[in-house]
Amino acid sequence: MNTMRLDYPIAVLCRAFKVSRSGFYAWSNRLVKYLVYWSSGTKV
Repeated sequence: MNTMRLDYPIAVLCRAFKVSRSGFYAWSNRLVKYLVYWSSGTKV
């Protein structure tokens, strides 16, 4: 879905995948935070 967002509006994709827009954006924000954390080399 993340790659398809360049070709289709988010609202259309969310309807097709039966997810809420707010849920998609929450997931997207979590993914970005994770990738930034992971790429920084910080280890727990």
